[in-house]
This record gives sequence, C-alpha cells and structure tokens, in this order.
Amino acid sequence: MVKNIPEIKNRNIIFAAACAGLLFFGMAVTLLGSVSKPLAQKYSLSDRELGLLFAILPLGILVGSFLFGPLCDKFGYRIVLAVSCISIFVGFEAIAYSPSILFLFTGIFIFGSGGGAINGAGSALVSEIYDEHRASHLNLLGVFFGLGALSIPFILASAQQFPFEKIVAVLGFLVFALGLLFLFIAFPHHNTAEISIGAIKKLLHEKILIIVAVFLLFQGSVEALINNWLPTFLNTHAGFPYQLSLYALVVFVAGMTSARFLLGTLFKSWNSRRVWQISFLCSAIAFTLLATTSNRFVLFPAVFLLGYGLGGGFPLMFSVVGFRFPVLSATAFSIVLGISLSGNILLNYFTGWLVQQVGAIGVLWVCIPAFVVMVILCIRILSVKQLK
Repeated sequence: MVKNIPEIKNRNIIFAAACAGLLFFGMAVTLLGSVSKPLAQKYSLSDRELGLLFAILPLGILVGSFLFGPLCDKFGYRIVLAVSCISIFVGFEAIAYSPSILFLFTGIFIFGSGGGAINGAGSALVSEIYDEHRASHLNLLGVFFGLGALSIPFILASAQQFPFEKIVAVLGFLVFALGLLFLFIAFPHHNTAEISIGAIKKLLHEKILIIVAVFLLFQGSVEALINNWLPTFLNTHAGFPYQLSLYALVVFVAGMTSARFLLGTLFKSWNSRRVWQISFLCSAIAFTLLATTSNRFVLFPAVFLLGYGLGGGFPLMFSVVGFRFPVLSATAFSIVLGISLSGNILLNYFTGWLVQQVGAIGVLWVCIPAFVVMVILCIRILSVKQLK
C-alpha cells in the first residue's frame, strides 16, 4: 500500500478541505451558464462567441483531468491542489474583470483546467486516506459538488442588488484562501514516483480500468445530456412552461445530491451490488416515465428518481479505482476521468446533431441505450472477484 492508513491523524481536516474544493468546482461548472446573459451584454458576444466560451470550459476541464494524475504522483497532492485553487481564482476574476474577450477566453480555459484538476485530485486524495468506507466518503465528497452547483443560481438571485462582478470576485478570493490553506495542511506521506510512458501504458492495459472509464464515459454523458437538454425536452416534448422546466433541473440535481448523501451516511454499510440494483431500478423507472407520459405530477418525481439513480455512479466507480490501483492511484484516476470526458464531449456533440434532426426526443434515444450499456458494464465490473 502507498501509506499506513492509521497514521493519518488529520484525516478529517484533509477531507473537509477536499469537500471545499469540490464545492467550488460545482460552482465553477454552473457559474458560466448563470452569468452568460450579462457576460454577453458586457462584451457584446455573438451567439457563436458565446458558444465558443461554453466549449472552452469543458476543454479546460478535460486538460486538467488528464494532467492532475501524473503531477500528483510525481509531486504529491499539496502543490496540485493549491495551484488548482489559484487557477479557479484566476477564472473567477477573469469572469468578473477581464479587460477584453481574449483575457476572458484565456481565463475560462485556466478556470476549467483548475476545476478538472481539483475534481480529480480531491477524489483521488479522499480515496487514498480512507480504506474502510471509501465509497461512502467519496459519495459525501460528491454531495459538496452538488451543493456548489445548486448554490450559484441562489447566490446570484439573492444578491441582485450587487453587480455580478463583485459576487464572482468575492467567490474567487474564497477559492484563493482555500489554495493557501492547502499549502499549510499536513498531508499524509504520498510515495511519489517517476511517471513514464511505460507506466501509463501499463495502466492502459488494465482491463478493469478501461471498463470503469467507459462506464463513466456513458455515466458522465447521460448526466451532461440531462443537465443540458432536460428543460428543452420538458418544454417541447412534454409541454411544460419553460420556467417550470428549469425547476425540474434543480430537482434532478437535488436527486443526485440526495443519493450521494444517503450513500455516504445511512446506507454506507450496504454492499455494492445492492446499491447498484436500487440505482439502476430507479433510473429504469425514471426513463420509462420520461418516455411514456407528459403528466407534470409524474415527471417531477421521475426527474428526481433519475437524479437519485445516477447519483452514486462516479463516487462508486472512483472507489473501485482507488481499491484496485493503490500505486499510481492519481494517474489511474486521471486516465479514467480523461477518457470519460473525451467521450462525453463527442457524445454530447452527436446528441446536439440528433436533436436537430428528430427533436428533443432524441435525448432519450441516446440516454436509454447509454444506460443499458452502463448496466452491462457494471455487471462485468462487479463480477471481478477481487472487488469488495
């Protein structure tokens, strides 16, 4: 093993700091969409430029997700987490006070890179410091991502008397303070290693790692498609008023956050098979209802159920990676996240084309087959005897 678990005396402090990092990453993911209208007005952005801005953020997250693992395994977590926070700080301040579009676009890329790195490094770190109940702590970590994602619209709506620039700038300085905190936290010893092409190739030949990565490719794609297209689907296919369909998106995120909270607390002693059976059952029921009814009193619970069913996906699969790859664990996390995000971007692009051809129902035409593939891959992962 990489470390002696009982020797980690400040485990709770490390976990709390990692949770704060995921909270800010959740804010980063939803911030750009929440301020897109005033940003477009401030910089006179065309629809094409705004679309490019939205594309730069996931590109930055992808780059950060690929880089954090080898950097953590070579230099340790402290530097990577601190620099990630500073990168997010730069992004917040760029959104608030960029003097030009070029500075804004550059800031968003740095913003995304820091977010992708802190997401992966925080998850890998929590996986390392917790042996027993690893999955439950990763689920609790995921709760803070959900809280961050949910908080930005409420913060901006509650402080309308202030310019959005001031709110964003203040949030940026809070992230900067977290970066300083990471520099002073006593981290457990992490055996750094020489990262080589050969070592990465060896990991890429691990079948279980690639299966987990492909599972998360579809998991992340379904989550992103629901986040991006649910309001449009409910508005055009089910006849929801658009404002009501936006509330449905909050219900979806609340379902995901609830699942992670329960799996991290009340249900943390459940075995993985039982958790997956319930999760897949909830998702299957939800997809069936979304495809067969337009009744809003049915669809709102269905959306919550779908969020609940999908909520444990990333934390539970991260626990598999942490258990199977205790050496070069951060690099293993990086490979999984990088493959997942790469495929996610391509599948989302394909879905956008499909929706143009067949309408919003095309979202389900992609999500339901992706869900079936997830079930098949999960059965394969759970069949590996060495997994807990």
